[in-house]
Amino acid sequence: MEEEIIIFLLGRALMLTLVVTLPVIIPAMLIGLAVSIFQAVTQIQDNSLSFVPKLIVMFIVIGLCGKWIFEKILIFTQEIFVLISHG
Repeated sequence: MEEEIIIFLLGRALMLTLVVTLPVIIPAMLIGLAVSIFQAVTQIQDNSLSFVPKLIVMFIVIGLCGKWIFEKILIFTQEIFVLISHG
């Protein structure tokens, strides 16, 4: 029975990781794509040009979604502790 619980929790942890990282990764990918197109059109080849806008967007998204991300992780952690205590 314990193996089934561990496999279930592992699946939930992987899904939670996907869910909480997507709001940060998708805007960063879109900004990276836009900057890459801009670099291709203008033929500017500077690595920091793509890094800085992605970093700024990621901080903004984390600031906007941080509470939601924290709540999701907190709920999952509480569920794990409840399962551990029931044993």
